[in-house]
Amino acid sequence: MSISIVCPTVNPSSAEVTVTASISTLKVMFPPPVSLEEVRCLFQQLLASNHDDPNSHAHPVFISLDISHGNPKRFSAIGASTLDTRSLTTSHFSTPMHHTHPPLHTETFDFRYGRVGVNRKQLRALFHGQVNQVRWSERAAVINHIFSHCVNGDREPCCNARKLPLYDSSKVNDSNEQRLPIILVGHDIPSDLLSLNKAGISINDVATVTAIIDTQKLAREMYKADDPGWNVSLRTLCRLVGMIPTKLHDCGNDAAWTLLVLFSLAAKLISEDDEGREILEEVVREGTRDSKTRKQRDKGSRVRNKEDQGDWADNLVVEVP
Repeated sequence: MSISIVCPTVNPSSAEVTVTASISTLKVMFPPPVSLEEVRCLFQQLLASNHDDPNSHAHPVFISLDISHGNPKRFSAIGASTLDTRSLTTSHFSTPMHHTHPPLHTETFDFRYGRVGVNRKQLRALFHGQVNQVRWSERAAVINHIFSHCVNGDREPCCNARKLPLYDSSKVNDSNEQRLPIILVGHDIPSDLLSLNKAGISINDVATVTAIIDTQKLAREMYKADDPGWNVSLRTLCRLVGMIPTKLHDCGNDAAWTLLVLFSLAAKLISEDDEGREILEEVVREGTRDSKTRKQRDKGSRVRNKEDQGDWADNLVVEVP
């Protein structure tokens, strides 16, 4: 499958001469965020391709990125939520709700807190997310881990999506294997890319970014096309698409909510009689269902186990003389 929606970098006009050198460099490194119509075409291509050949190696990986800024000089944490588009299959043998793995693979990499702080953040982690304590010197290894999705490797048996291992600084994949194309997603993604650029980190060194999707830009086009200065918060956008977000202002959670918002917006763009719309809505439902902390999941498991035990008298065996 080839993705043909990437826009070429546009030469700056005379009105853009005052843009800073760092932002100009960023525009050269990456294509500009795609438009609402391009998002609709992108998802129609992806869903049609998955229908025709669910085992295609060319399917891109969605990676939603969110960066927490601890101080003006360096960011304090990176959150990433990933979905392999082979999970968006229309096969009768594998639908999103039948997958044996969570729809979103979410991780947080914290450069600031100690072990106690990381454990505290883990209690807030949604979507089965993991929080990793990392050193600032590991930032390049973290980016490599997030974006190095190779064609080869272990696969999920339910949909042939690539299994995504947890971060291990001693086992970062730096091989020259063929990489899957990346669709980068974020809420106000240009500011996150600028932060990475200031830290001397280049995603292009480890990944091929075929498209960038800014959910804030999409929301402006969909809900406030007549107000180019309107910037919607992630919380407000979640509510606009019918979701009730929890545990926001945590970069791992924010990255996952952003990805769910994108799928919800994409579902609204696709016609109601399109089979792909139902698939996207199902992914959103499954993702939202996973929006519980580990503590909440453990409590629910204990309640279910207690209910399964039933009344103690039901377990009595009466011997008939």
